[in-house]
Amino acid sequence: FYPGGAPVPYGGYAGGIIDGQTRRARRDEHLLDFDANLIAVGGLVRQPIPQLGATVTAAGRYGYPGALLSLATSVLSLSYWDYQLRGSYRVSDRDVVSAFVFGAYDKLTDKKKDVDLFDVQFHRADLRWDRQLLAGGRSRLALTLMFDQTGGGGDTKDDRLATLELERDLYKA
Repeated sequence: FYPGGAPVPYGGYAGGIIDGQTRRARRDEHLLDFDANLIAVGGLVRQPIPQLGATVTAAGRYGYPGALLSLATSVLSLSYWDYQLRGSYRVSDRDVVSAFVFGAYDKLTDKKKDVDLFDVQFHRADLRWDRQLLAGGRSRLALTLMFDQTGGGGDTKDDRLATLELERDLYKA
């Protein structure tokens, strides 16, 4: 966690940065979790596919606060959803390829003025090839695709961004 200015490899961000690593699912790990509450429904499923040496994890959430908000006011509409999908495949004893795709959507609308006050969505695809090196380290080749769209505040302007990043890291485990 970098609460202020982040180091140079993170770009020119002035706010905080959280850098985290997801844990690869174990080959024998099954998981099924569903949640439904007053404002959202969601679930998570993790399933190994032993015949392929692969594991797939999928999660998502859909919020329906608009139904509750409509009880309080007929002027505002609010909605959101998000998703995550991860798959990994062991190519050999030393090589693993994986894909992590995730995104979210949030929208707040003034129905009386027919104006989006807040309208944000993003989608990411992170593709990786990890290799265990004979010298005891690890190599990672990663490709990240991004799409961001921001609108609202009464402004009809959307900011769209599509970025392609290629990364090659060599590091000790």
